[in-house]
This record gives sequence, C-alpha cells and structure tokens, in this order.
Amino acid sequence: MLNKKNIVIVGAGAWGTALSLAMSRTGHCITLMPQTQEHEHELKTYRENKTYFPNISLDPQVQITIDAKVFKTADVVLWVIPAQYTYDYLNKIRAYIPLTVPIVICSKGIDCTQKPVSAESLLSSIIRKILPNSLAVLSGPNFAAEIAQNMPAAATLAADTLKFAQTLADILSQPLFQLVPSEDLIGVQVTGAVKNVLAIACGLVIGQKLGQNALAAVITQGLAEICRLGVAMGGKPDTFSSLAGIGDLMLTCSSAQSRNTSLGLALAEGQTLTQVLASRTNVTEGLYTAQAIQILAHDYSVPMPICRAVYNLLYEGESVDHTLKSICQFKT
Repeated sequence: MLNKKNIVIVGAGAWGTALSLAMSRTGHCITLMPQTQEHEHELKTYRENKTYFPNISLDPQVQITIDAKVFKTADVVLWVIPAQYTYDYLNKIRAYIPLTVPIVICSKGIDCTQKPVSAESLLSSIIRKILPNSLAVLSGPNFAAEIAQNMPAAATLAADTLKFAQTLADILSQPLFQLVPSEDLIGVQVTGAVKNVLAIACGLVIGQKLGQNALAAVITQGLAEICRLGVAMGGKPDTFSSLAGIGDLMLTCSSAQSRNTSLGLALAEGQTLTQVLASRTNVTEGLYTAQAIQILAHDYSVPMPICRAVYNLLYEGESVDHTLKSICQFKT
C-alpha cells in the first residue's frame, strides 16, 4: 500500500477491538492501546479479546501496547474511550499526543462528569478543552461484532470541513467498511448520544411484546426528538436522515445486540437496574446520557417526552408500566 499511516486506537473494548480488526484490513500500521497491563497481557498472549470476541484472532501485524510513547509516530488517533471516562483518561496521556495528529472520536455520549452539563459536554468540546488537535467523529450504524467479522457496513465520518472529513474517510475506509464524509460535528454527536436513550425505550416495548407497530411509532417519535434537540444545538437537518441519524437509530433500537436496547428489554422482563448493570462488563452509555438530555432539553426548551420517560424510569423510580404509557402516547 502506498503512503502507509500509523493508526493508534485508544481503548480495547468491543468497539476498539472491532476497529482494530477493520483498520488492519486497510493495510495501515495499527496499534491497539488497552487501558490496563492485565488487558495488554491478555491481548498479547492470546491475540484475541476473550471478553467480546473470543474466537476472532487479531491480525498478526496489529501492535498492542499501553505505552503512551506510541503516539509519537501516530498519524491518526482513534479515540474509543467511553464518554464518562474521556476527560480523566485524556488528561493522563495528553502530554504524549502530538498536537498535529488528528483525533477521531469513536465513542458516543455526553459527558456528565464535568459540571455543568451543557453543549460543551459533547465529546468534541471536552477534548478541545484539553488538546487543540483537529477532531473528527465516527458514527454508525455499526454493531461491533459484525465489524469484527468483516461483514459489510457503512458509517459517517464528520469533521469541521468536508475536505478534512473526506481526507480521513479515504485513509480509514476499506472495501467492506465505507466511511461517508460529513461536516456536521454537532448533529452527528447529538444523534449518536440521544439514540442510546431512545433504544432503552424501544427495549421496553420489545420486552413487553407490544408489537412492531408500537416499536415503529416509538422510533419515529424518537427521531423527531433527536431532530428538535440537534437543530437547537446547531446540527444540520440533513444529518438526521443520514446514516448517522435514522440509520444508527434504526439499528440500535431494533436489536438486542444493542447494549441500550438490551437494558430496556431486561428491565421490561423484571430485572432491576442494579441486577442488569452487575452482569455487564461494558458501558451502557444511554444510562448516563439520559441525565444529560434532561438538562439540555430544558436549556433549549425542546420537548423530549420519550427521553423524559426513560429518565424517570432510571432515576425517579417510575415503574415500567407507567413508563410505557408515557412512551406510547405518540404525540408529535
């Protein structure tokens, strides 16, 4: 391959590992950076992520290290640390990251750890508080397991300018993982965050066996909520009918492969939130985003009844039955 790039993937959970598999197929030099020595040892020893993809081997050429010195030769950094841990972890390693290397945000959510929660809580703003690097955002519709298995998929890659987004998309795309450029950093992040809250609502509908009609109505109403908040925060209307918008929403809200949909499903089947979270090793981002959305909806005077109902279920002790009554009112 001409003009090989050094791509460092920070975070070796399900999505980070899947991206390392996808990026290794581009022919670039890939380094996967776990967060602990224990995980580094596991990945180096077995050449697979035993927690998420125990039967899929990492490419032999993928380097694995927790040594932050790897950033010195990086051409692109893929940031796959969950939203709620980004601020602290980036502060720990900021001195190692050259200011000239672009950072592609591959995580979804709104940071609730830095107060007050506001438009500045989007991950692009959180990172810009720490580093002045050029930023982009990668957003689905993608299930990590399918990317890991090299099944065909597309995603959006958004940056401040379409030219920069196209440049990065050309570097990171491969035949079965095509990236579509966008210049809507805000809209892509808003839809990527809010759809996780809506997926919890859809999991409730699926778990209570309310039918496909109800599910379609909740997804449609949910898209309207995303559009209202996204436009109010400065997103572009076209984004919400794109891969990053309705594409990601449909995928996340219609399958138990989604961590957020499966959370709603488990709650609908009678498990408590504590029980569900105790059984998980990964982050269910919609749980945190539900808090942030209530603040943003209030600040921007945007009605978001489905997201509000999910928040009441998770944090105000509302019952599943009452939550579903609120979700299924279907008012535009």
